[in-house]
Amino acid sequence: RRAGALSCDVPSRFCAAFSPDWRQPYYPTDWPCMSKLILVVDDDPDIARLYAMALGPLGEVSSVQSGAEALILLGERRFDALVLDLYMPAVSGFDVMDNLAEASHLNHTMPVFVVTADQSETTRARVMRRGAIFQLTKPVPLRVLVDQVRAQLERRSQRSRRGAG
Repeated sequence: RRAGALSCDVPSRFCAAFSPDWRQPYYPTDWPCMSKLILVVDDDPDIARLYAMALGPLGEVSSVQSGAEALILLGERRFDALVLDLYMPAVSGFDVMDNLAEASHLNHTMPVFVVTADQSETTRARVMRRGAIFQLTKPVPLRVLVDQVRAQLERRSQRSRRGAG
């Protein structure tokens, strides 16, 4: 993908809800491919695709539409960040976070960005107790999502370099 390019094949009702200037590319051309692995989980395939497209410049993005699919991928491969919807049929985002909380889990220390329309204090407390880094409220401006994930990935990379040096 060419730096700075963004094409949107997601219905405009979703794009417009996330960013008033969704048709305009806004990725800086100096973002290097960080070789990071990001997992997006949302039961709405249009939203999952939109988030995946927005996060694409940060690394390799996989997206799935259920908590069950997420648990399979999270058990097989180490990811650098997780963007997670909370309310999904069968296996919820809460269930996914409970699974990740086990110290022996491959992705136990991975940052989790919860994206939900639920703004209640009860939900916010449940999410934070389960170890989420951020809770973002839908509709999320794509720029905010990308900036938050990028900043966390950069912090983790800096810590890794200091630890390896």
